[in-house]
Amino acid sequence: MARVNLIEFNERQYQKSWWKWLLMIGLDLMFIVGVIMQVGYGRAFGDNPMSNTMLIIVTLFVIIFSSVLLLSYLQTYINDEGVYVMYFPFHLKYKFFSWESIESAKVRRYNPLTEFGGWGVKRNRLRFRNFRVQVKSNICYTVSGNNGLELILKDGTKIMIGTHSPNSLEEALNKLSKKGKVDG
Repeated sequence: MARVNLIEFNERQYQKSWWKWLLMIGLDLMFIVGVIMQVGYGRAFGDNPMSNTMLIIVTLFVIIFSSVLLLSYLQTYINDEGVYVMYFPFHLKYKFFSWESIESAKVRRYNPLTEFGGWGVKRNRLRFRNFRVQVKSNICYTVSGNNGLELILKDGTKIMIGTHSPNSLEEALNKLSKKGKVDG
């Protein structure tokens, strides 16, 4: 009989910041109006207008870029095997971290800007400490907010996975800890 791994934690995070949506939609609309003015009505868009073809290409690029950013999501689930994370559309498959490769796992508050340089999929390798440069491989997967699951792997790599549900995540880790899967 096949063993079923129950999912202890499952979360999908989208962009929740209304100001990001407003900014991106405003930028998209500005370029769309520019295309309509310049291509449709023959009025130059801006003081130093680009060609109609280039304006259409830039407008399409801006719309695609903002759509990718606004429709991206972070999917995390945790079970007896380990932690699975996928930041769509940048990852098309889950990244998997087995409990055997994890030294410790804990939920904590963090500062995405100062620790990782912002939100998204971030990787920082250099760290300055006591006037010396240390080479470390730290990876952050975050959409928004400042709560996350910190995994420290046995090879020294630190993985931070953002969450909007720190209490549910803490409960799942406690449940897995009682099964002997997680060290806090």
